[in-house]
Order: sequence, then C-alpha cells, then structure tokens
Amino acid sequence: MALLKYTANDVEYSVLASALPSAAIDYLLQYGFAKSLQDCVAGVAKGLKAKEKSEAEITAKLVETHRARFDAILEGTVGTRANGVPRVKGDDKLRRDIALEALRAHAASKKAKLPEGEALAGLVAKYLAKYGETVEAELARRKALRVEAEGLDDLFGDDEAEGGEEGEGEEGEADAE
Repeated sequence: MALLKYTANDVEYSVLASALPSAAIDYLLQYGFAKSLQDCVAGVAKGLKAKEKSEAEITAKLVETHRARFDAILEGTVGTRANGVPRVKGDDKLRRDIALEALRAHAASKKAKLPEGEALAGLVAKYLAKYGETVEAELARRKALRVEAEGLDDLFGDDEAEGGEEGEGEEGEADAE
C-alpha cells in the first residue's frame, strides 16, 4: 500500500496506509474523494458569473466538470495531465510556449477563441510541424538571452546599493532576498 506523507512547518508526517485502521482509511478516502470533486470546480462558477452566464449554463458546466473528475477517478487518471500525458519540460515546454504565443496572437487578431484540451494540443502539434524551423530559431534566441542574462549578475553587485535612491539601503535589500 501507499506511503502517505504531509509536511508542514518543516515537520514531515508519514504513515504506511496498510498500518492505518479501516476507519481511518474510510475517512481519508471519503475526504479525499469529496475534496477532489470540490477542488475541480473551485472558482468555475465565479468565473462564469463574471462572464454573465446564466444559472443553467453555470450548473451545466459544474456538472460537466464534476463528471470529468469522477470519470478520471474511476479510470485512475486523476492527478495526471491530459489523461496520463506527462508534463512537458525543458526545450519541449519552451517550443510549446512559442507555438501557443503565436496561436494566441493569431486568434486575437481574428477575434477568435482557441480550442481547449485535445483540440488545442492538436493545433499546437500542427503549428510545430508547419513552423518547426521558425520555432527552433526562436528557441535558440531565447536560450541565448538566458545565457546573456546570467552574465548580468555582476551588474547587480554592492555598487547598486550605494547608488540607490535616498531611503533605500540594507533594509530594502534584505526584503528582496
């Protein structure tokens, strides 16, 4: 069985689930189940009300969102992205971000809305396939800027505090750290 862990105030609380009495397991399962379903709709109604959606539209969206979470729990995919797709990292994330920026700009210029979920992922994939060379050039440019920015550390040494505005000094520097 799973090892349950929680850390607060630099203290870790951990226990093997198999070591818990059945009443504790029942409580944790019910609490986690309810909390997961609550969390999936957190802020959804408020966001839809801000967009002046009707109560029927809000209720329908809440039911749809709850159903999707419930299905993910039943399928064992809850807690993963896009039904088990691993989180994109590193250069792949940067490539995706570049494609999304271009797609958002294009959609905004056409006053169109980008699709969501798998449809958006498909659109990103098409963009990357069609404009791969442009994306790679932008990726290289951004990585070069990062390297260049790392070389700027010497500009932010002790000289900055001496040349600062009146009232600035050690207290402001400590707050920045």
